[in-house]
Amino acid sequence: MPFRCFMILLLPLLAGGARAQQAPLSLLITSQESGLLLIVDADSGRVDATIRVGDGPTDLAVSEQGDRAVVPNSGRVAAGSTLSLVNTTTRQVIRTIHLKGKVGLSAGEQTFFKPMAVAFLPGGEQLVAACEATKCLVFVDARTGRVLGAAPFHGDGVRDLVVGPEGKFVYISHPDSGSISVINVSRRQLHKEIPVAGGTADLALSPDGKELWAVNESTNSISIIAIDTEDQHERLEFASGALPRDIVFTYDGKKALCTNYLSGTISVYNTSNYKAIGEIDLGVDDTEGAEGQGGGSSGVDLSAIKRGNSPLPSGLIFADAGTPGERAFVGLQHGNWLCELDLERMVVKRRIQLPAKPLELNWARTTLAFSSE
Repeated sequence: MPFRCFMILLLPLLAGGARAQQAPLSLLITSQESGLLLIVDADSGRVDATIRVGDGPTDLAVSEQGDRAVVPNSGRVAAGSTLSLVNTTTRQVIRTIHLKGKVGLSAGEQTFFKPMAVAFLPGGEQLVAACEATKCLVFVDARTGRVLGAAPFHGDGVRDLVVGPEGKFVYISHPDSGSISVINVSRRQLHKEIPVAGGTADLALSPDGKELWAVNESTNSISIIAIDTEDQHERLEFASGALPRDIVFTYDGKKALCTNYLSGTISVYNTSNYKAIGEIDLGVDDTEGAEGQGGGSSGVDLSAIKRGNSPLPSGLIFADAGTPGERAFVGLQHGNWLCELDLERMVVKRRIQLPAKPLELNWARTTLAFSSE
């Protein structure tokens, strides 16, 4: 996460009435450099909202209901200790959560520094934040902002966080120690540390909930963690592209996509045999007359937005994830682009110009509602 500057999130469908129309697809994007959260219309490419959050936001999570998003403010110079809670319909920061409270047997209040990754627990009543400097997973009441407890871990550095099936465990990647912490949610304590290869970065949970995939930047590899067994262990490791960063699964779990930061490509893997079945080159425009809607561009040679040999892909997501109609998006840090992918042709389908560097992407559907406050 220290390398990332942006994140994107798409919000769930909001229903209204017996035959509610589908809400517009929105992309939520955080800028680590500017401390902003942008909301972008996925179809037109229009920036619908610019929301100032805290200093150095590094991640983005959304509640199951889609009404709230949370951003950790890690701080760029001095270590931060806050989260920004955002109402996704009024598009306002509704609370700044200070990660400070009395936990366990401590005599006084403790401050938890440098939150790097966040997630809502199932039900949306609690959220968790992995704090790199304090080496704790902090549990927070999502409605009041009160710190409920903390689970210390041993791993060095924090890059990503994933909530496991049924919310029983939380998995945290540690790039500096090359390990994954497994936190027992009900007990709020460390369950185990799983050693993997160096530079452990992004994590992805397979749709069937049996495997956790972890990309390893230092060794250019991907580790497969078996989480459907009692011991939860690394089952195998296979080679990836150059400097893998983000990884996602298709809705049916048959394919996994992984960005390669150094080579400027996306590798597509067959999840049944872990073999690469194709690659999307993000540094060359393979499309003819690609769509350019709103903030997008058409007929642009993507080599013009390269740095060296890579456009620096960062952030990868499926919008409308979990459905046959899901759409793939990736961010390019050099040139500040958001690209929609055509997975059948294995090319870039469309490009949207962004006002700052993209970091991570996620998806949602939301409709603007004006606040009465």
